[in-house]
Amino acid sequence: MEELMCWVKARRCWRKMYHGVMYEISCKKLGCPPQQALSRRQANAWWKVKQHDLDNIVPDALAIHQRLELELMEIYVKMGLNDYRIEALKRALNHPFEDIFVGQVEEAHKIGQNRIRMPLPATLGDSRQDYFTLKAKVVKSAKGLASIKRHVNALWDWLNGRKIDGQAWSDWFAECGVRYPDDASRRNCWADTRAFISWLDESEVIVAPRNLKSKHFSISNGDKTIITWEPVEIQQVFAELKCESRLHFLLMLNCGFQGMDIANLLNTEIDLVARTITRKRSKTKDEENTPVVTYRLWDDTFDLLMLYKKPLGQYALLHPDGLQWIVSETIDGACVHRDRVSRALTKVAKTCGVQKQIRKLRNTSASTLGSHTQFKFYTQYFLGHSPKSMAEKYYLTPNNAEFFLALAWLREQYTF
Repeated sequence: MEELMCWVKARRCWRKMYHGVMYEISCKKLGCPPQQALSRRQANAWWKVKQHDLDNIVPDALAIHQRLELELMEIYVKMGLNDYRIEALKRALNHPFEDIFVGQVEEAHKIGQNRIRMPLPATLGDSRQDYFTLKAKVVKSAKGLASIKRHVNALWDWLNGRKIDGQAWSDWFAECGVRYPDDASRRNCWADTRAFISWLDESEVIVAPRNLKSKHFSISNGDKTIITWEPVEIQQVFAELKCESRLHFLLMLNCGFQGMDIANLLNTEIDLVARTITRKRSKTKDEENTPVVTYRLWDDTFDLLMLYKKPLGQYALLHPDGLQWIVSETIDGACVHRDRVSRALTKVAKTCGVQKQIRKLRNTSASTLGSHTQFKFYTQYFLGHSPKSMAEKYYLTPNNAEFFLALAWLREQYTF
């Protein structure tokens, strides 16, 4: 028997889409068992009656008029207040009586057009500060907030009162390519300005261009090659390091730390008896799924930590001037970000002829662990990344004893 409606097994009901409207009837209302085969006949009979009623209904002119008026206003917003076209409107409405009520559609156009608030570019100036205030509450890094302000202000200056329509947005994408030749900077600028325009649209300040999130505006992610340090490079640079820089270098290899992790290391996260550091990664510490990882320190790492660790205070490692190793401050309205960890290490690396970034030491240890047949399963845990699979999220707990063996094996791979 032919089925005029679609059976929904999960809900034990029948459905039918007709003229853009979904109709549903349950087996209980049909008075039959909740099974597809036993309710098919009743569902077909019900739909035939329903379809006959829908096809022969006499619409109320006033109700149709009001409905078209509201839908027309929504279409105007989505079209960015472009020129009105009756045929496009009729297709969008998908109403079975559009040919009969063309006159009412035109009348709704006249009424609806007067009720739409025209977006004024001048209001964007006041909205910028509101947006910056909002972002200041969610962006933790002063450097990140300064970057957002710089990109949004660049867009505002470039627009110079121009309406933000599809063509303007396309031109801005090309302008980003001129201003930022490298893919990473261009991607950041594009993401920041697009988020700003989306916020303006959500706040009903402007109507966003329809190509705001077009896939045609794609920026390459650049080279996917994972860059790591060679053992000989690690040996050369470590031999030239002095004082706290030796400890920082070892923490990056031993625990996968970055400069921010070193600067934010707390005394409460260090267990001097067990010789471990237990903490979340600083970059994602506020995320719920970020794991708390316990790292067993190598002998040389622990010895240097005991030498330079501050016995009192919140932070375990401080610069000789008493401040954190990474400082963000505002000077004359500009954000100044000083990463004194990476600066000192990079300076020594360049004198040794190593041009690779210091943060790639984290990649090196992770890649080394990944090369082991057994310890490769601890790579994600070592990096402090949140679990991805269902098993990792709810069923598997990393074995610290085996993880400590992995870290001990990792130390053996570095000959310094």
